[in-house]
Amino acid sequence: AKRTFNLEFNRVNEDWKLINYQWLPTAGELSKSLGEQIPIEKLDTFDLDQSLKDTYKYLQKFAVGVEQVVWDQEEHNGPFKDQFQDIEFKLRATLCEIQTAMLERSVIPHVDITRDIMDDQIRHIGNSSHRNLRDW
Repeated sequence: AKRTFNLEFNRVNEDWKLINYQWLPTAGELSKSLGEQIPIEKLDTFDLDQSLKDTYKYLQKFAVGVEQVVWDQEEHNGPFKDQFQDIEFKLRATLCEIQTAMLERSVIPHVDITRDIMDDQIRHIGNSSHRNLRDW
């Protein structure tokens, strides 16, 4: 946040936490926002199989966005190219782990998420300032 927007992380997070792209999971689906604790009533009703299923779906959605950020960082020689490539690799590994856990527990996943959840107008942003905001 400091290098991109010249603002502290908490300030950027507070200013933008209510902004959400329709193709990403909402705070309601996730039951919390960044920096918040999980409500105790959510923990009281925790179901591992459902959580694996939902988490796999949500991370697939984030993977669509991360993939686009990696492509943009590579195309524009972005300053965070290596970090986003590392994030993409770790996200892919996490998805594999969750998928394996679902297979071992015979959990039927939601329908797979595809790249087309991200509109072309969001995907192909020419202005670097707008790309930085999208990527936040």
